[in-house]
Amino acid sequence: MRIGVVGAGITGLTVAHVLQASGHDVAVFESHKGIGGLASVVSIGDSLVERYYHHFFMNDTDLLALLAELDLADTWSGTNLISATTMATGCTSSATRWIS
Repeated sequence: MRIGVVGAGITGLTVAHVLQASGHDVAVFESHKGIGGLASVVSIGDSLVERYYHHFFMNDTDLLALLAELDLADTWSGTNLISATTMATGCTSSATRWIS
């Protein structure tokens, strides 16, 4: 089935990943240039800074399970936070179309 997902934030990217893993043809539509939604980051000098006040925490078991499924669990250690942009790298594949 062909399915469109509106928004490339953490929810939209996760939904697209689950649908694609289930065999659907998925297109993600995003109005901004980048992905990540409210959890996106901006570059300031050599640092990445949150665009909005959103964090991922080490006790978020659902997120930890998704990171493990995407082989991104090693990006999560100590106080190291993962950005939605990094997560999206694991959520993408050649079959996903990103439309902005």
